[in-house]
Amino acid sequence: MIDDVNIKGFRGLQDFSMKNLGRINLLVGTNNSGKSSILEALELMSSRGSLRSIWSATSRRGERLWFDDDRRYSDVSHLFYGHGFEVGSKIEICAASDATCKRFSMEVVWLPEDKSELIVDLPPSEMNDPLGLKLEWTNGLPSQPLLAPLTRRGGLSSRYISRSSVDKIDSPPIQFISTAALSQEEVLSLFDEVVLTPEEDLLVEALRTIEPDIERIAPIGSDRSRFASGVRQGNIVVKLLNHRDRIPIGSMGDGIWRMLGIALSLVNAKNGILLIDEIDTGLHYSVLSKMWHLVKTTSERLNIQVFATTHSRDCYESLASISRDEISEGSCVTIQRIERNAKQAISFSEQEIVAASERGIEVR
Repeated sequence: MIDDVNIKGFRGLQDFSMKNLGRINLLVGTNNSGKSSILEALELMSSRGSLRSIWSATSRRGERLWFDDDRRYSDVSHLFYGHGFEVGSKIEICAASDATCKRFSMEVVWLPEDKSELIVDLPPSEMNDPLGLKLEWTNGLPSQPLLAPLTRRGGLSSRYISRSSVDKIDSPPIQFISTAALSQEEVLSLFDEVVLTPEEDLLVEALRTIEPDIERIAPIGSDRSRFASGVRQGNIVVKLLNHRDRIPIGSMGDGIWRMLGIALSLVNAKNGILLIDEIDTGLHYSVLSKMWHLVKTTSERLNIQVFATTHSRDCYESLASISRDEISEGSCVTIQRIERNAKQAISFSEQEIVAASERGIEVR
């Protein structure tokens, strides 16, 4: 697990650190304080600089570029601190765990002349003095940097990402749930990994925190081309107690869909990291303690480290309700308060979270 993390030059984080992390870490703070950016930085770090994680980070925020030939580009310029995109702009993310320190860096450079084969993914008008993105991931040992071609505006070609070998490097499982929740395709893909495994029962257990009458859940249909219509919650049905017919999960409300996404992502993050932006989205305060109990027990059983964000006092008080008020060594649960332009998060241990909740102390 990650104990400490330091982020330099990423989005609005010029030089920022979090320390004394636990298995479950809830990030709190005002809007635009950098909570979501921290999740994205952890995704880049944990994916070992995967170009697909860069594509995901920019896509979630609509950071795309298009050219006349209809090629799609991920706009990486906004990943750099202050949107400062120029040769020499650099991002560095370091994560300490036990005695090891993992480091990921991303820098804008000129492409060397002997890398001319890379410019085939650039528009013809940008093949002179081409820019590149140098990515490097190290784990205490020397590594070979990856060079990826960039347009002058910071565009990273989807064609290059699809044929790059960097994503073949083994990395721990990482699941990211955005504020918009998982798409239908994502849910069905995660479902494929759970069907007919012992973890399938966890999905029903999770959904019963909202609707106790749910007996079973299942995907239906095999033609996935139909999923591209934009319908978010189709092709998943549930069986309710004393109901003969299958019920489309979309008719059960957004809370059910959110809880399903959390449960599926937990199971598929075994021995890895789960990142959840605004974890309480769509969930009534009355089920938050049960949600945290599910997250805590499953993360312990499957060896998952969880990072989540929230704006809600109900969310962190419900986390306090499942925390222990006597800690002998370390904390399984932490709250990290992120303040805009601050260099370090304010860390609250499990014991401090419980005390703050009991005394009505605001930690957001």
